[in-house]
Amino acid sequence: MINIIDHGLSNSVSVLNMLRRLGIKCDLVEKPQKKIEGEKYILPGVGSFDEGIKSLTKSGWYSFLKEKFHEENFSLLGICLGMQLLFSESEEGSMEGLGFIKGSVKKFNILDDTKANIKIPLIGWKEVIFLKKDKLFKEELEKYEKFYFVHSYYCKPDNQNTIIAVANHGINFPSIVGLNNIYGVQFHPEKSHKYGMKLLNNFSRLLDV
Repeated sequence: MINIIDHGLSNSVSVLNMLRRLGIKCDLVEKPQKKIEGEKYILPGVGSFDEGIKSLTKSGWYSFLKEKFHEENFSLLGICLGMQLLFSESEEGSMEGLGFIKGSVKKFNILDDTKANIKIPLIGWKEVIFLKKDKLFKEELEKYEKFYFVHSYYCKPDNQNTIIAVANHGINFPSIVGLNNIYGVQFHPEKSHKYGMKLLNNFSRLLDV
């Protein structure tokens, strides 16, 4: 069972439709409850960092997720803004992130970072390059796969070992990060056809015996 966090600033219905298409048991959950079936959660998100944190706080998800973070069977997948909210802070705002993955969120800087003529926001398909193996991806890790991106900011973790895969937009930036059972993907798997389907399928089986 996957609980899709519907906190008001997300494309949660698109994620729900994709999971149902795959035959994965799932549900939209607007507010956290003490007893929710399953320990797998997806945190989608669109919009700005501060608005995302405000939305999570107002709906009760911020404190709920902070408590769940310490539980052994808890797993979470952040998508796009949802990935950025997993980090400590962002240049896009002043509020404190969830801090599950230590680091910050930076804006693509054409002059300082990339030395290249790139467009912001990044919109479109990009190949991701896997840097290491991980239980979420299994045998697929050594392949190049394409996913659909829409964003102007990228994540910069303090610990480089949390980076599972990168993509390039003038610079190499983390496209997939992971720490224990907490994962973030900067792209939209629900819009990434067969590659996104494979990722969501793998997440649905995470921790299964």
